[in-house]
Amino acid sequence: MATTENYAPADLQKVCPHGLGGLLKFSFAKFHKDFRWPKPARVRGSWARGKCPDHLYHSLSGISKSRLSGMDYNPERFLHEFLHPAQKSTTAMIKGSISHLLALQPRALKKYFIEAPYNEFRSAEARAWKAGATEPADEEEAGKQLALKEKQPQAFVAGLEHRGKLFAKPGELNEHRAMAKKLRDSELAQKVLGSGEAEVGLFWWDEDLQLQLKGRLDWVTTGNAIVDYKTTEDASPVAWGRTVGNFGLIEQAAYYLDLWNLLHPDNKRTTWVWLVQERTAPYCIASYYALPEEIDAGRKLYQKKLLKIVECRNSGVWPAYGDELQPCTIPAWYLKTLDEA
Repeated sequence: MATTENYAPADLQKVCPHGLGGLLKFSFAKFHKDFRWPKPARVRGSWARGKCPDHLYHSLSGISKSRLSGMDYNPERFLHEFLHPAQKSTTAMIKGSISHLLALQPRALKKYFIEAPYNEFRSAEARAWKAGATEPADEEEAGKQLALKEKQPQAFVAGLEHRGKLFAKPGELNEHRAMAKKLRDSELAQKVLGSGEAEVGLFWWDEDLQLQLKGRLDWVTTGNAIVDYKTTEDASPVAWGRTVGNFGLIEQAAYYLDLWNLLHPDNKRTTWVWLVQERTAPYCIASYYALPEEIDAGRKLYQKKLLKIVECRNSGVWPAYGDELQPCTIPAWYLKTLDEA
């Protein structure tokens, strides 16, 4: 179990080096028993931005639905990950970003991605190129990059030209391009998307809860719907229903619909649509909408988690798995094998 007092560093600052007219500095409150969540110093409050890129969205403090999911099972880990967010994109995150850009903002791909000239990063030349293209995470990594620069200066400088971008191996984008073409050629997809705006960032300061909330919408139509584009292994109705349940996607639908409507009281959206595409050829496409009663249930779930955050903040106690000795819970299927042994 963690208490708020365990997280009492000097004032922390997080810098967003892009967008919003220049440098944005975020002052984080000292964490004590009645602390307040870190809020952007210059953008505290409620605002929205269309075509909000990854680097800007992730640089702005706030509780997203994906972060909120951590309150389900371990508030202590939620607090830790909120204070120490991951700095590097995973392979899955990169692939997801490529798919979204090609599907919804194909012209923006070159701004954020580069196709690497190497299939492997094992040779000194390839590692130097990668070092040049990669922002160092710490002083140790910066030192390693400097050593590679001295050995392969030409390759390092070539990579440096693309620093700040994510990169994919040669040919890796071909599959994503094929998916995007299938999407463009699909009457269903074009009907669902219609006209609208991509990657809309939403930021809402909840005065009652004293929490900064945020979300990013894949596509906001000019009609009554918000569309969430997802890639998956199986887009069939039964499989997609399981995915919605397993990943709490109905909570996400309610959370993001509510954020949009709070920010746009005169231009509300009430329909949530998933546009789903399989990741392997022939890249089949399906689309599903959330029922109103499902949205209501999702709303109750996410609101319960927000209230749990407030409770933990006010008490200063963030429980993990309990402070008592517990019996081990063994799955029923394994107990059955023990009986048969």
